[in-house]
Amino acid sequence: MDSQIRGTEGEEFVNQLAFSTFFKYWCYPSPKLENGNKKEICDLLIIFKDIAIIFSVKNYEFKGNHNRYFNNTISKATKQINGAYKTLFSSNEVRIKHPDKQFEEIFPKDSIKKTFRIIVNLGENVKFYPFSSITNNGDFITLFDRDSFETIIRELDTVPDFIDYIEKREKLFKDKFTIILPAEEDDFSVETQKEFFSITENSFDNNTKTVLLSGTEKDLLAHFFENKREFPDILNDETVNGFYLVIDNKWNEFISKKRFENKKEADKISYFVDGFVENELLINNIGQSGIAAEKKNIPHLV
Repeated sequence: MDSQIRGTEGEEFVNQLAFSTFFKYWCYPSPKLENGNKKEICDLLIIFKDIAIIFSVKNYEFKGNHNRYFNNTISKATKQINGAYKTLFSSNEVRIKHPDKQFEEIFPKDSIKKTFRIIVNLGENVKFYPFSSITNNGDFITLFDRDSFETIIRELDTVPDFIDYIEKREKLFKDKFTIILPAEEDDFSVETQKEFFSITENSFDNNTKTVLLSGTEKDLLAHFFENKREFPDILNDETVNGFYLVIDNKWNEFISKKRFENKKEADKISYFVDGFVENELLINNIGQSGIAAEKKNIPHLV
């Protein structure tokens, strides 16, 4: 498939997902510089109160080479986000347009207190990938894959909940080199292992705090939910330079537990309804039928 077509499809996927959920009133899909060259500023912009979220979406097909894939996705997306930030917060007035509004709006750069940067990579079957990226100015960029982003949007279904997650995520991981490993251990070929070690070896040499997450972002989200919406406390240990966090299948376990609890809650409602029908409706109806039967001298069950 042509890369431009894949790119357009990727942007449409993220924009439709965001626009169909809680982001509808605050999201600007593919905003353009309306009072300038009309060029696209970023793939998606969200403005909520004093917070701005800049998205870059990449839909490159993963063909087995992780280094090339990261260069075509993370590196390019990081540059795009950096360029979008410079445009939005330049000294010039920036006008953008919401698809549901008739008139253009001025981007409220002076009232924005916090900006989040997010890359969504839609390529599938990647064995490992960096948990985050940084701009030339050292600004943190959150990375999500397709499945994780879709799940997070569905589960964190209010803007404050979503912001709470990415803010705590950024605060915890911004000073750490983190790699997430969604693939099974036996799914790492010799070539993949070489790519993995070539990317991670520098982090082990320069005393950077390193985190290896065995699992997916969804597994981390499950831990976040079960831990009263906080990330693992152990990652805050200042005396340790390296962490290996095994969270495989945490999401599936969480969903199974959630479904079981939902079933128990549904059963409670069902039992209540059954009891109500039996105690209030059937008995009363039988009682009334009995009264009517007595008046007519008709045999009945009491």
